Amino acid sequence: MISLTIHLINNLKLVLYKYYIIDERVQYAQINWDASYTPPNWGSPDKLLIRIFKVNNKTNSRQKLIEAITKIKEALVQMKVPNPRRVYVNVFRSENGEDISLVYPFKSYKRFENSNGLPPNFTAEYDKINGTGSFRTDVGDVIQMYSEGWYDEVRVLMK
Repeated sequence: MISLTIHLINNLKLVLYKYYIIDERVQYAQINWDASYTPPNWGSPDKLLIRIFKVNNKTNSRQKLIEAITKIKEALVQMKVPNPRRVYVNVFRSENGEDISLVYPFKSYKRFENSNGLPPNFTAEYDKINGTGSFRTDVGDVIQMYSEGWYDEVRVLMK
């Protein structure tokens, strides 16, 4: 929790930040380069969309999800999509199964007008590349079977 206190001293504004630790967690994740996608000349934007998957406890769930995520990467490469995507996997399984994160750097919030993460019409393009209905079987069914869903976060670098 962060609280902000503002004091006026001789018409000068003094801003004090107070930090309170309410929870302490450490995660150790490694980038999975085989499942990540990096187009040339992207740069380092200061905004990130992070999609966090909750891996379930079925046998090989993590492996099956990474295979599906890697298939998405292969389609992104063929489509020559301009936005990168990084895939991070926790080295040690977390208590709540939030062990796979997809990180999409972005430059403008306009990106969210058409899609959240993957490019607009990605499913149709994936099916053109891999065959009709393949996105559902290769990705959708796998995510449904081996995860307990996902949630998105947006993080912004504060300068």
